[in-house]
Amino acid sequence: LVVSPASDVRGVSVFSPAPRGEEIRAFREKMPR
Repeated sequence: LVVSPASDVRGVSVFSPAPRGEEIRAFREKMPR
């Protein structure tokens, strides 16, 4: 996955050991599949 921290810092949190449901939802909505 290619995520630019400058564009969306929240995407980085998805890679955390214990990601939050809200973080994952926001990440999926921003990523086009």
